[in-house]
Amino acid sequence: MFCRYLSTRIESTVKRRYHFFNSFFFRKLADLDKDQGRAPEGRAAFLRVRKWTRKINVFDKDFLFIPVNFK
Repeated sequence: MFCRYLSTRIESTVKRRYHFFNSFFFRKLADLDKDQGRAPEGRAAFLRVRKWTRKINVFDKDFLFIPVNFK
């Protein structure tokens, strides 16, 4: 919710510099749904989230917001 609030508060002229992922992105990146004790490997982590990033170039962004929610 806070990321959504932040995204509405950013001026439209600089909004292209930011990207907001949702909280499911981190769970997929870190593979928390399967094995919580294993650290994500670079290539495997990329393959899990490549569909999430195919329409944006994260290297063109100045800020990436990735909310982390542990229960």
